[in-house]
Amino acid sequence: MIRVIIYFIVVFILTGCMGTEPVVTYEKYENSNNISQEQTEAQKVYIGEKVTGVIKGRITQLAYNGSKNIWEYEAKSNDSSNHKLLNAHFTYNKKMAKRGDFVYAIIKNGKLEELFLIKKGNYKQKKPRYVKKRKKVNSEIIHKRTKKRQILGVPTSESILLN
Repeated sequence: MIRVIIYFIVVFILTGCMGTEPVVTYEKYENSNNISQEQTEAQKVYIGEKVTGVIKGRITQLAYNGSKNIWEYEAKSNDSSNHKLLNAHFTYNKKMAKRGDFVYAIIKNGKLEELFLIKKGNYKQKKPRYVKKRKKVNSEIIHKRTKKRQILGVPTSESILLN
């Protein structure tokens, strides 16, 4: 009987703590689409502009400009949160990354300030494989394996040893 009374008291206390309205209220943002459109318009970068900002993404193009002795990079973003750029064209005097590398870059006036390599890319050109032919060794031809079956003779005697 005491257990039943304790059970009802605990249930009564817990139901009394629950209010009909939640303690924390959440607001719905009706204009969330407008905010994202404004951010993307501000983040768009056009070719030839002097870009200032940060980008987290993949290097899509890499070219060496011999007349100016600089490397020209083009990167496309995977993460555009916190006002990161969607794409960027920037230059640097050394080759810092390869095409396809995932990087975090800080850019000021179209020039690379800092570059952090997050993950190496997989854009390696695969060489075709060729089967090397064997050459003659000491003027003797190396015999190739054949699928001909060997013919064995019938055994003439058989012996069994018991220990």
